[in-house]
Amino acid sequence: MAFTVSSAASFPSMAAGDWFYAVIANQAETTWEIVKVTIIAGTTFTVTRGQDGTTALAWTAGSKVQLRAVAQAMEDLAGGHGMATLVFDVSGSNDAIMA
Repeated sequence: MAFTVSSAASFPSMAAGDWFYAVIANQAETTWEIVKVTIIAGTTFTVTRGQDGTTALAWTAGSKVQLRAVAQAMEDLAGGHGMATLVFDVSGSNDAIMA
């Protein structure tokens, strides 16, 4: 699945084989889904949906897309699966709005 965000500037640059987990949430952050981002091309993200025990949901323009620490990312690192990209900028915001 692919979707477009308003800006990908706050997300990691990716090389072939890189990936990271992101969270899609409604504006109130009461509903969310974890996705595995495998490609960023401009402002288009290609993802594998329903990761880390979450369910693929219907998302609309205005939904938040956020780079967050999720359990699966920590398990992947601990298990030696070695995510190629795990970047968190605690000084700013790592999120975008779905376009």
